[in-house]
Amino acid sequence: MQIGDFQDRRSNLLRDSIRYHWSIITLAALIGMGLGIALVFLKPATFSSSTTVILNPISGNPYTPASEADTLEMLQTEAVTVTSQDTASAVIDELNLNITSDELRRNTTVTVPANTQALEINYTSTNPSITVDVVNALARNFLQQRERLAEQWIAAVTESLETQLAETEELLNEAAEAGAEPVAAGYQADIIELQSQLAAARALPTDPGRILTPGLAPEESGARHLLTFALAGLLVGALTGLAVALWRERRADLVRSADDLGDYDFTAPVSVINGPELGATALRHLRMRLAQHVDSHGVVGVVGVSPGTALPIGGVIAGSLAATGTSVALIDGTGTERGHFDPFGYNDKAGLAEALVDPVAELPSGHRISEHLTYLPAGADPTAAVEHLVGNRARTIIGSLAARNDVTLVACVATDRVEGEALARLTDGVIVLVELHRTSHFDLGAVLHAVSGLQLPLLAVFVVPATP
Repeated sequence: MQIGDFQDRRSNLLRDSIRYHWSIITLAALIGMGLGIALVFLKPATFSSSTTVILNPISGNPYTPASEADTLEMLQTEAVTVTSQDTASAVIDELNLNITSDELRRNTTVTVPANTQALEINYTSTNPSITVDVVNALARNFLQQRERLAEQWIAAVTESLETQLAETEELLNEAAEAGAEPVAAGYQADIIELQSQLAAARALPTDPGRILTPGLAPEESGARHLLTFALAGLLVGALTGLAVALWRERRADLVRSADDLGDYDFTAPVSVINGPELGATALRHLRMRLAQHVDSHGVVGVVGVSPGTALPIGGVIAGSLAATGTSVALIDGTGTERGHFDPFGYNDKAGLAEALVDPVAELPSGHRISEHLTYLPAGADPTAAVEHLVGNRARTIIGSLAARNDVTLVACVATDRVEGEALARLTDGVIVLVELHRTSHFDLGAVLHAVSGLQLPLLAVFVVPATP
């Protein structure tokens, strides 16, 4: 596999494990469906009963013969009054129910069947023994309430007419005694009109309607939701299984040993670092790869795929080379990493950031760590100096250190980040660090793809243990 073909590695890993992933998803979906079905049976079943009421238009109610409103609008208004406070309280008292008016209203639905002057009343409860009684009591008390409203309205109209009639008769008598015949004739006509209105009011109908179908036998409605709960459980279980599978896939994608890199055709030696210094074989391979760069005072990037890797391992590489008499400069370019830690203890020293930000400042010579090792820390505010990494100032600073040393190492963040890419462009080649149990194949592939895009030689790959 070539450096830029990390997608193939990812695809192969998914293809090899997809059957196992599907088994997790399937198992989780079945468990979810089982829990959904169990929830249906654990949840108390509900029972419904319904009745149909035919309404007569009567005065004193929303559905009246004299109303100018639309018939459907009047009937829908009547539907709302079925569960009025008076009706609900009467039903609760009549049946001695241990519920509130609000609970009764929540469990009651009233609809108007299309093209009818009827109301369909439905009541739902977990107690099948009361559903029929409640729905019948609702219908009965609702009709009684309509009748009472009609009677009260008629009584009020009748009383008003009787009062007007009595007053007009007194006026008639006074006019007759005064001999005002024309006035008396007018009052006589008014009396006749009021008597007619009074007779019409007393004759108004008060029949509220009737119950067309008594409450039907309660029907268990919990079973209707069995399929819904099963499908919901299936979906939730499948999504949970998918999340677990992706989590396992991400964990399975980590580099766990140097053998896991056998698929990669790095065209560079792969070495393992187990201690504070490079082993003899790793050091020999590295010196051979860096020989050309040592002779030309070259600059080499040390790229950590995982955060917190480049600087400490760069220090190990720099110290191992310095121990052989090679003069080495190490530059910390990882200051923007989250939780950045300087193992040399130069956090409070001026470094790369200050040199980048001040264009007229003297070029830094770094801090002498040992006879052959010079170190330039990240500085106080590396984030503010990121934008200066792409200018000539950065190349001048690194070139100044490189001219005074055999080789210059630049500890870089991953090259798929902008500051990592900017620093890598200033180097003559890169060393890639793979941290066991933290570096994923996907992240490694992304870094290698970026290195390939920058057309930088891959000088070495070091497999390092997980850092604390």
